[in-house]
Amino acid sequence: MWYLNGEELFPGLRNLYTSVVEEVRNNDARFGVFAQLKFEGPDRQGSNQLIPMDRGHYTCRFINSVGEDSADMLLRM
Repeated sequence: MWYLNGEELFPGLRNLYTSVVEEVRNNDARFGVFAQLKFEGPDRQGSNQLIPMDRGHYTCRFINSVGEDSADMLLRM
């Protein structure tokens, strides 16, 4: 799940952002999950440039049967 300033991004702002999740498995049966938030979507008015409402505190939160984890980032413009 992705959050911007504590509010869940999807499904509300789906036309401004794209979320990509990739699972990578290692030879020893371990795997990792990589998530990307892309600043692209049909409501970005002809380009995938950052817009003023993109600024803020982003959080990516994973929850599964093993546990939960999160990563944070502050985007300032």
